[in-house]
Amino acid sequence: MAPDEIIVAWKGHIRMSREPAEVIVKVDGVEIARSRRAIRFSEGTRADVFYIPMTDVRQEGHLGPSELKTTCKWKGQASYFTVAAAGNVHENLIWAYPDAFDEVAQIRDCIAFDTTNPSVEMMFRHPS
Repeated sequence: MAPDEIIVAWKGHIRMSREPAEVIVKVDGVEIARSRRAIRFSEGTRADVFYIPMTDVRQEGHLGPSELKTTCKWKGQASYFTVAAAGNVHENLIWAYPDAFDEVAQIRDCIAFDTTNPSVEMMFRHPS
Protein backbone atom coordinates (compact mmCIF):
# COMPACT_ATOMS: atom_id res chain seq x y z
CA MET A 1 0.00 0.00 0.00
CA ALA A 2 1.45 3.36 -1.02
CA PRO A 3 2.06 5.88 1.79
CA ASP A 4 -0.64 8.33 0.64
CA GLU A 5 -3.09 5.77 -0.72
CA ILE A 6 -6.60 5.50 0.74
CA ILE A 7 -8.68 2.47 -0.14
CA VAL A 8 -12.43 2.53 0.31
CA ALA A 9 -14.36 -0.74 0.33
CA TRP A 10 -17.92 -1.90 0.79
CA LYS A 11 -19.49 1.43 -0.25
CA GLY A 12 -17.48 3.43 2.26
CA HIS A 13 -18.06 1.16 5.28
CA ILE A 14 -14.34 0.37 5.33
CA ARG A 15 -11.40 2.72 4.79
CA MET A 16 -7.76 1.66 4.80
CA SER A 17 -4.68 3.87 4.76
CA ARG A 18 -1.01 3.58 5.61
CA GLU A 19 -0.27 4.81 9.14
CA PRO A 20 2.46 7.47 8.80
CA ALA A 21 3.88 6.80 12.29
CA GLU A 22 5.97 3.84 13.32
CA VAL A 23 3.68 1.57 15.36
CA ILE A 24 5.16 -0.27 18.34
CA VAL A 25 3.13 -2.88 20.23
CA LYS A 26 4.06 -4.27 23.63
CA VAL A 27 2.32 -6.99 25.60
CA ASP A 28 3.08 -6.98 29.32
CA GLY A 29 6.00 -4.65 28.55
CA VAL A 30 7.55 -7.00 25.95
CA GLU A 31 7.85 -5.61 22.43
CA ILE A 32 5.96 -7.93 20.08
CA ALA A 33 5.69 -5.76 16.96
CA ARG A 34 7.32 -2.70 15.40
CA SER A 35 6.30 -1.46 11.97
CA ARG A 36 6.53 1.50 9.64
CA ARG A 37 4.04 -0.25 7.35
CA ALA A 38 0.96 -0.58 9.55
CA ILE A 39 -2.46 -0.19 7.96
CA ARG A 40 -5.04 1.99 9.69
CA PHE A 41 -8.34 0.17 9.24
CA SER A 42 -11.56 2.12 9.83
CA GLU A 43 -14.78 0.13 9.89
CA GLY A 44 -18.06 1.99 10.31
CA THR A 45 -18.28 3.64 13.72
CA ARG A 46 -15.83 1.27 15.44
CA ALA A 47 -12.48 2.44 16.77
CA ASP A 48 -9.66 2.22 14.23
CA VAL A 49 -7.67 -1.01 14.18
CA PHE A 50 -4.03 -1.19 13.11
CA TYR A 51 -3.00 -4.17 11.01
CA ILE A 52 0.73 -4.92 11.18
CA PRO A 53 2.54 -7.04 8.58
CA MET A 54 3.52 -10.44 9.99
CA THR A 55 7.11 -9.80 8.92
CA ASP A 56 7.21 -6.98 11.51
CA VAL A 57 6.06 -9.22 14.38
CA ARG A 58 8.32 -11.12 16.79
CA GLN A 59 6.60 -14.48 16.51
CA GLU A 60 9.14 -16.93 17.89
CA GLY A 61 8.44 -17.72 21.51
CA HIS A 62 5.52 -15.30 21.69
CA LEU A 63 2.74 -16.34 19.28
CA GLY A 64 0.83 -19.58 19.11
CA PRO A 65 -2.29 -20.57 17.19
CA SER A 66 -5.66 -20.54 18.89
CA GLU A 67 -8.69 -22.69 18.12
CA LEU A 68 -10.97 -19.64 17.87
CA LYS A 69 -12.29 -18.62 14.45
CA THR A 70 -14.86 -15.92 13.77
CA THR A 71 -16.47 -14.59 10.60
CA CYS A 72 -16.95 -10.98 9.54
CA LYS A 73 -19.22 -10.21 6.60
CA TRP A 74 -16.81 -7.46 5.49
CA LYS A 75 -13.45 -9.21 5.90
CA GLY A 76 -14.00 -12.99 5.95
CA GLN A 77 -12.85 -15.60 8.48
CA ALA A 78 -10.50 -14.52 11.27
CA SER A 79 -7.94 -16.79 12.89
CA TYR A 80 -6.75 -15.97 16.41
CA PHE A 81 -3.44 -16.30 18.22
CA THR A 82 -2.38 -16.64 21.82
CA VAL A 83 0.45 -14.40 23.03
CA ALA A 84 3.00 -15.35 25.68
CA ALA A 85 4.97 -12.48 27.24
CA ALA A 86 6.64 -11.83 30.60
CA GLY A 87 5.43 -15.17 31.95
CA ASN A 88 1.78 -14.46 31.06
CA VAL A 89 -0.38 -16.12 28.44
CA HIS A 90 -3.16 -14.18 26.70
CA GLU A 91 -5.65 -16.24 24.71
CA ASN A 92 -7.00 -14.80 21.45
CA LEU A 93 -5.18 -11.49 21.83
CA ILE A 94 -4.28 -11.25 18.14
CA TRP A 95 -6.28 -11.97 15.00
CA ALA A 96 -5.64 -12.20 11.30
CA TYR A 97 -7.58 -12.64 8.07
CA PRO A 98 -5.25 -14.87 6.01
CA ASP A 99 -7.92 -15.29 3.33
CA ALA A 100 -9.50 -11.84 3.60
CA PHE A 101 -11.97 -10.92 0.89
CA ASP A 102 -10.48 -9.27 -2.20
CA GLU A 103 -11.99 -5.90 -1.19
CA VAL A 104 -9.68 -5.86 1.85
CA ALA A 105 -6.80 -7.96 0.49
CA GLN A 106 -4.24 -5.53 1.96
CA ILE A 107 -4.72 -7.10 5.43
CA ARG A 108 -4.13 -10.72 4.33
CA ASP A 109 -0.55 -10.94 5.63
CA CYS A 110 -1.15 -8.78 8.71
CA ILE A 111 -2.28 -9.16 12.31
CA ALA A 112 -4.19 -6.91 14.68
CA PHE A 113 -4.00 -6.69 18.47
CA ASP A 114 -6.88 -6.43 20.93
CA THR A 115 -6.03 -2.98 22.26
CA THR A 116 -8.96 -3.12 24.71
CA ASN A 117 -6.90 -5.61 26.72
CA PRO A 118 -4.94 -3.70 29.40
CA SER A 119 -1.87 -5.89 28.75
CA VAL A 120 -1.52 -4.36 25.27
CA GLU A 121 0.27 -1.05 24.83
CA MET A 122 0.32 0.51 21.36
CA MET A 123 2.63 3.47 20.76
CA PHE A 124 3.14 5.72 17.76
CA ARG A 125 6.50 7.24 16.89
CA HIS A 126 5.96 10.04 14.39
CA PRO A 127 8.69 10.93 11.91
CA SER A 128 10.58 14.10 12.83
